[in-house]
Amino acid sequence: MTFRLFHRHVALFLCWCILVSPCSGTNLGIPNFPYRAAEHLEEIKRMVVNFIEKRAPRDLDGADIFAGHMQFTRTMEAAGYKCEAFDLKRSYEDNILTKPGFERLLHIILRVRDWGIVLCGPPCSLWIFLSSNYHCRKKMAAEGDETKKEVLQANIVVQNLIVLLVICALRKAWVGWNLQN
Repeated sequence: MTFRLFHRHVALFLCWCILVSPCSGTNLGIPNFPYRAAEHLEEIKRMVVNFIEKRAPRDLDGADIFAGHMQFTRTMEAAGYKCEAFDLKRSYEDNILTKPGFERLLHIILRVRDWGIVLCGPPCSLWIFLSSNYHCRKKMAAEGDETKKEVLQANIVVQNLIVLLVICALRKAWVGWNLQN
């Protein structure tokens, strides 16, 4: 029990270290885009507190983040559980790089019951070895070449996801990380 609590604190500390130094880059010309959750932690904290104070329902058994073909969602629902999917392929509203998209995903995660399952498989094509000539990620430069819009966005997707995973840990949700390649 004590080890599990210690492990959670270490994980939260490591996540916080990552968030303190968000990646550099430009605004890409779109207002409020990309949305960087690490720059809005106080606002996110207020949203979480408001959700808790309203006693909003925690009615989901699972959340399928970056759902793709929604296989996890369909499997959960076939077993009688309630699960909600989040993926840009479904709707532009499901864009973690926009403020409304991030807030929608935050609301989904806050609705997950204690010990519910949150499965996330962020797009990995800009993280794998096969594309290393393009993204230029290395052991000592994990952020890669952020002058490339796609690489910068992939970094911000993961940083925003880390904020949400810390909230999952604090809300007692099981997190599964799915890397396809």
